[in-house]
Amino acid sequence: MFVVEMHRLPRPKSGRDNFDCPISHWEELKDLGMAFGWVPAGAMRKDSVIQGDRDYDYRPGDYGATMPIVEATDAADWAKALERASFHLNELKVDLPPRGPLVLNLGEHEALNALANGGLTRGFAEEFRAYLQRGAFDFAWDD
Repeated sequence: MFVVEMHRLPRPKSGRDNFDCPISHWEELKDLGMAFGWVPAGAMRKDSVIQGDRDYDYRPGDYGATMPIVEATDAADWAKALERASFHLNELKVDLPPRGPLVLNLGEHEALNALANGGLTRGFAEEFRAYLQRGAFDFAWDD
């Protein structure tokens, strides 16, 4: 199972402010944000900040390699769009169904497996939005 692991920037003194997001939810949260007005600025790679090159599709890279960065303003805009989406999901009292079958790692990361193989819930979308509101982050695969 593939998970997108997000890491706060700048790194906190504790060294920890991470968020794990199953790839299916990551894609759904991008789509949901865009459906409610988020215009992605594009993720930047640490090695291309000076040139301003952006990766517009927010693909995770390998952990430990040059990881893409979502800047604070882009994260805030994404969070605002998800706030608008959350309002509608809460009004309708619906969660989103799973996009399709996922790989299960039986016996490992049981809670994350259950999360990934369920649909996107309003609760998870709220947790993701709260993470976005705290500012810039980089992200990578964590399988």
